[in-house]
Amino acid sequence: MSLTTGCSVPAMPPTDHEMIQHFNNKYLAFEKIYEIISSCPDNSYYPPYYAEDTLCLNGISPVIQKKLDSLLSEIQCERIYYKRQSGQENDILGMMELSISFYSDGYSVGGTAKDFVYCAPTIRDYYKMSDNMELNDIIRENYNDTILYKPIIDNWYIRLIHDR
Repeated sequence: MSLTTGCSVPAMPPTDHEMIQHFNNKYLAFEKIYEIISSCPDNSYYPPYYAEDTLCLNGISPVIQKKLDSLLSEIQCERIYYKRQSGQENDILGMMELSISFYSDGYSVGGTAKDFVYCAPTIRDYYKMSDNMELNDIIRENYNDTILYKPIIDNWYIRLIHDR
């Protein structure tokens, strides 16, 4: 069984170049999403998974919900996950980490996801970065469980999660 969500569902994950091009074309919408979400009080996700799932709407007014729906439609993505960073040593306290699902395939036993992520620059201290290599090539060559990041601009990254 395969489960896919996100902006598009190609047979293979989108290339880093395709994701960066998409991001650059919709940069202002991504920034606006971050601006809106950074004022949310809780760690959560948006939109709700089902009608009765109202916990994730805490602190998000109907007006803001409509704006987020419009922005998600503009960037052709379906879901946002967000949390305040815990303030580990050297982290920027209270900075919001934001993940916008772009591609997801699998996950009943394993799978691959590529997301747009906004996070503190100290992410480089905790995860492997791939500035020059295509993330899809890395998982094809190694085919191990992995989490990789590729910088886009400022605190925006592509995150690849691959579980075998």
